[in-house]
Amino acid sequence: SPKCDYVGIQNKHPPKLPSPGMHLAFDGTFTGSSLDTQVWDTCFWYSAQGSGCTHSGVYPESEWYLPSQDVVSDGALNLAASPVPIAGTSTQGSPETFPCRSGMVTTDQSFTFTYGYVQVVARLPKGRNTWPALWMLPANHAIALPEIDIMEVIGTDTSRPSMAFHPADGPQYRLGPNTADLSSGWHTFGLDWEPGSISWYVDGTEVFTVTKKI
Repeated sequence: SPKCDYVGIQNKHPPKLPSPGMHLAFDGTFTGSSLDTQVWDTCFWYSAQGSGCTHSGVYPESEWYLPSQDVVSDGALNLAASPVPIAGTSTQGSPETFPCRSGMVTTDQSFTFTYGYVQVVARLPKGRNTWPALWMLPANHAIALPEIDIMEVIGTDTSRPSMAFHPADGPQYRLGPNTADLSSGWHTFGLDWEPGSISWYVDGTEVFTVTKKI
């Protein structure tokens, strides 16, 4: 089937234009000196906006996400992580001090789409206990799956990103291809989501494909 959407998060290092037959459905550029809060939320949907949050999933995290850690400058969004303790709230709602603070952004409240090509240009951090990631989750908050992980990287191995598809039922699909050092310079991460397949790209090269009706 023809590709229907092109979704781009761009900065001063813009990706290539979409192929013929695509139309631009969302263009996430970062200009000026502040985040466009009409487009970007700085915490998960279940948290109180503006006050910070942590991840309530199965993996406990050491950081408390704060809007102040999302810094827009020189045409790029910088998610600033720092080992500075901060008071927050545990996933059970009790007070907790987190050893680190960091930033995140999501379009969960402002943009959804079905099928198309997603492209993100990013420079990844390198170092122990860092875990940069790009996720696609269901628009329906009542369900957790399916989930598509465009990219996840363990900071001590920045030449082996993880790409994964977690279906609502059946086996998971995952690959960790060998790539260039993704902490060196800017790199383009792409994902083509079609009714019968999902394909992952790094710097324009296809590295993984799952053939499955979705």
